Amino acid sequence: MNFVYSSTPDFSESETTSFIPVTGRRWRGAQLDIPERLQAQLISELIAGKFAMKQFLPGAAGHEHALCRVLDAQRALGERNNRFDEARFGGEAAVHALSTVRALLRSRPPGDVVTAAEVVSVIAPAGWARCDEVVDATVRQLLDGGELVELAADAAGALAERRFGRGPAFS
Repeated sequence: MNFVYSSTPDFSESETTSFIPVTGRRWRGAQLDIPERLQAQLISELIAGKFAMKQFLPGAAGHEHALCRVLDAQRALGERNNRFDEARFGGEAAVHALSTVRALLRSRPPGDVVTAAEVVSVIAPAGWARCDEVVDATVRQLLDGGELVELAADAAGALAERRFGRGPAFS
């Protein structure tokens, strides 16, 4: 599980589900309902991005790329946004989906793929169909920009069965 430090010392009962006190500090928990395998990949990408940031001085090209890696992983883990729900349907959800696709692909070896079903399982609770629309629009945007290439789809073209790999413009 990933935690983010908050300097607010108040530990009221109503906050026990969102914040966990550890040695006198309050830590905000990340999304706990991401499947373990995907959560481990996203945490690995977050750590790799943080290590990469330390290798470059601020302002260097490598530092900017490492910062994008960290922010994408944090968004995918829910540290920079809330869970996908109907109230947020739109821009923030699209950014969450975009960051999730990029972070999952970066966490895997070149040539490996991401499925649309994996992206949906990270950003939305099970059974919430409107999320498919956001993921589909995000995938189309990445395909049009050359960041993704579609590797396989079922005969009906169902979103959940579609598989994507790194395109020529992926960074």
